[in-house]
Amino acid sequence: MRNSYNILIGTTDVPRNNLGGPGKFAPYLFKILKLNFGKEFNFWGYFNGKFVSNYDDIIFMDKYLVKNKAKYKDFLKKYMVYLPYFSYIYKLKFKIHNYLLIKKIKDELKQKKLNFDILHLHCFNSVYLFKDMNTKIIFTNHYKGSLYQEYIRYLPGMNKKQYEKLFKSIEISAIKRADIITFPSKSAMNLLIEDYPNLKKEIEEKAHIIYSGIPDIYSLYIGNNKIISNDINDIKIILNISNHIPDKNIELSILLFRELLKYDKKIKFVNVGAFGPETQKLKSLAKDLGIEDKIEFKGIIPYDDLIKLIASSYIVLHTPKRVVFDLSVLEVMSFGKPLIITNVLGNREAVGDDYPLLIDLDVSVNDIMKSKKKYIESLFNNIEFRRNLSLYLRKRFLQNFTDLKMAESYYLLYEQMLRKKV
Repeated sequence: MRNSYNILIGTTDVPRNNLGGPGKFAPYLFKILKLNFGKEFNFWGYFNGKFVSNYDDIIFMDKYLVKNKAKYKDFLKKYMVYLPYFSYIYKLKFKIHNYLLIKKIKDELKQKKLNFDILHLHCFNSVYLFKDMNTKIIFTNHYKGSLYQEYIRYLPGMNKKQYEKLFKSIEISAIKRADIITFPSKSAMNLLIEDYPNLKKEIEEKAHIIYSGIPDIYSLYIGNNKIISNDINDIKIILNISNHIPDKNIELSILLFRELLKYDKKIKFVNVGAFGPETQKLKSLAKDLGIEDKIEFKGIIPYDDLIKLIASSYIVLHTPKRVVFDLSVLEVMSFGKPLIITNVLGNREAVGDDYPLLIDLDVSVNDIMKSKKKYIESLFNNIEFRRNLSLYLRKRFLQNFTDLKMAESYYLLYEQMLRKKV
């Protein structure tokens, strides 16, 4: 191999520390690769529509995101563009925007005299933008299958032929153009095949599973190896980290929280996540159940504040219907915080098939509480059980899901591509 290779890590998603997806994942993958493998490869980033050679040059957009003042009507107003009579205008604007981006990319590459040996891209649209470059492309798919299908689940106005044709053409183009498609979990691969069954063979042939990893948040923030406990706090936080969209199934977490109140009246439900189409429904549910004074929807908060909430949480409820591989679950596992979590593939890949607090989606809340009664009682009454659960989750995290382990897997994949072994 040559002595020097240029590798681009990029996405058109907005760089951010909060929330999830490519905007959170790609920047820190760029950082960890540059820190650990910067001598072997020259890493560049493509973020905010420009090429950067240093992590500190990335502009993170968290401060511009709406916090907790959004209302459902504001959400609808924001997405008026998806109503039928705006569809053709939107499509035209989208095409013009992408045309200008492609031109800007070509001009900047020419100006910087940049050539890449591998493009490692993290969203459908970034693959679309770079598709004509004569370079190997790795596409890491972070989505629950088709992004268009995900959109229409909570933006029904997008369920129109003109939108479907536009977005699916970009998605299919990305799947076909990529030389390798990496997935952060088996669940992510299955969900993409579910939405594109005609491309099953091609997806499977290109697929590599590389589990997402994150820094050891616990060690970074706490600075030692003891599992922290807040068992004696007056207010015990039952934490839920989810955006307000149907797939996150926050309603189930609230119903479970109501049952947990029977074990301890001092618990409080705290949700962190972007407001959306489910917000008013969730607030109404809390009111109807008579527990609105026990429930707080914080919206989006600074990342440091989120970590403090995880550190002080008593139990974390994570009840999505469809899962790729949630980085928030790994953050919780880093702290060894007890999770009550839905029994879907992406979650099982994180916590293990035998984790005692996996709950089934196809049964009632009463049946969940009955089937998991001894474990839930132990969460409140058995310090040894809580400690063993914490140690198990933290050990599993350290063995499987650190950022360095993930970065090493990508490094080996780059080497194999450059040697033309994959």
